Amino acid sequence: MNTGVVTGGWSYVWAAYSLTAGALFLYGVSLFVRVRRIVQ
Repeated sequence: MNTGVVTGGWSYVWAAYSLTAGALFLYGVSLFVRVRRIVQ
C-alpha cells in the first residue's frame, strides 16, 4: 500500500540542496562583482 512517503529519496534532497547552494553562491559572486564595479 502506498502511503505517500518517498523511501530512499535523500539523493534528490541533496541534489536540490546542492543546486540551491550553487545558485546562491553564483548570485553572491555576481552581486559582489557588481558592487565592486560601481565603487571603483
